[in-house]
This record gives sequence, structure tokens and C-alpha cells, in this order.
Amino acid sequence: MALAKRTVPGFIQEASVSVLEARRVAFNPGQCRTVFRIGLCGDVEYALLPQLLRRLRLDAPGATLMVQRVDGEHLSGLLDSGEIGVGLSYQLPSTNASHSLPLRNLRLSVLRSDRVPGGIDLDQYCARPHAQVGYSSDVTAYIEDTLRAQGRKRRIEVSVPQFSTLPLLMANSDLIATVPDYVANAMTASGGFRSEPMPLSSPDLKLSMSWGTANQAAPAQQWLRSRIKMLLQDNDDN
Repeated sequence: MALAKRTVPGFIQEASVSVLEARRVAFNPGQCRTVFRIGLCGDVEYALLPQLLRRLRLDAPGATLMVQRVDGEHLSGLLDSGEIGVGLSYQLPSTNASHSLPLRNLRLSVLRSDRVPGGIDLDQYCARPHAQVGYSSDVTAYIEDTLRAQGRKRRIEVSVPQFSTLPLLMANSDLIATVPDYVANAMTASGGFRSEPMPLSSPDLKLSMSWGTANQAAPAQQWLRSRIKMLLQDNDDN
């Protein structure tokens, strides 16, 4: 006599969860062929992307990294549409369909290439010509407003859209630039530049990683976010 098969809903649910967990555990970056689409603000693209790319090439040599320049104003739309899976910006996306993780506080440094000894005080900071990169309107507005409150202002001699132009513009000149500390570190490491703390406090901004709900549980995206967190998060700030 044939025995009737019994269905145990709880068992099936438990088994389904186990399958999902197994898929997550079984994700192998060495065999990954995923196209990772990420959005970065300009300073992160210049100074932090190279180390992320080096790590991805080691861990997931078959993956492809597609990078798009983003700002806080357009980050939400790109995440919601799926054009990017993760974005890094100082402005959090204004959408309920996203998740965010703070990575580091913004700390600003003064970058210079001249050989004049000594540091730059606030008087010199205002007197020297500045090269500016339009990477964050919040940062620019903060500097101008803080100086204005003290009855001061600075002189912007040149403004450019990307950080890669700065070394060519500033080499062997009296120009100074106010940049995030990791940008200053990247430029000084290449030689010909030095940096020092800005003679003003830094704005209260955090570089955050954001992603959409659709990618919350995707194994490849979880792995990518873990790499970004491992490489770019400043644990002293968190």
C-alpha cells in the first residue's frame, strides 16, 4: 500500500532558509563574473578607488568594476533605478528604499608644493591663492561661511572639476588647496607635495556607503560592501 506523502510547512520553510544561507556561504569571489556598478564622489574616486581596485583584482579577478561619478543630489535615483548597486557620498540619499553605513568623518588638510618653511596660519591661508576642486558644495560653503563669520575671506584663483588636475596646476607654485586628508596623503605619496592641518575646523560630514533594498541580501553585493567597509572605513571614527 502506497503511503501518502505529508507536507510539513515548517520543514519546507526551514529548508528554504537553509538553501538561501548555503547560497550565501557558497559565494566564491574567485569564480565571480559579476559586473559591479558603483557610484563615487570625486575625492573617493581619486584617492580611495585605486586600493579598492587592487583588492578586487586579487580576490575576484573575473569581476568587472564599473565606476560612475555621483553626488548626493543624484544618488537616490541611481540606487532606486539599479544603475548602481552601491554609492559613496557625503550626502545621504533621500529615499526610504536605501540603507547607509558611515565609513569615516571628513577631515580637511591644506595641500601645498612650495618650499617655504613653517606651517600656514589663518592669515596666510586667506592671503595665499587657492586651487579648488568642486567635489562638495557643502565643504565649499562651510569654508566660506566660517571665514565670513570671522570677517575674512580667501582668494580662489582657479577651480577645476576633478582632483587629477591639481598636481599639474599646483606643481612648483604658491597655490594651496583644501582637500580631504586621504586625497592629501595620495598626492604627497607621489612626491612634490606636503600637507598640514587646515587652520579651521572641518565640517561635520561623514563619508557614507549607501545601497538599495533590492541589493540588501544579494551575496555578491554583500561581499562587495564588506570589501569597501574593510578597506575604506576609518575605525577611529566609528
